[in-house]
Amino acid sequence: MPTEALRRAGTRVHEPMHRFRVEAPVDTLGALLPVPAGLSAVPRTTLTRRVGG
Repeated sequence: MPTEALRRAGTRVHEPMHRFRVEAPVDTLGALLPVPAGLSAVPRTTLTRRVGG
């Protein structure tokens, strides 16, 4: 079994870490942020900024 061979070899298998950036209107964040959280994503930074005048 391949997993047994990996265990005996001392090999570790980790999930890939993905980074992403989301740019969205501030009034949509309440609906948007639970989506990646439901996939076990952990936000590192949340930044809001005013665009335009």
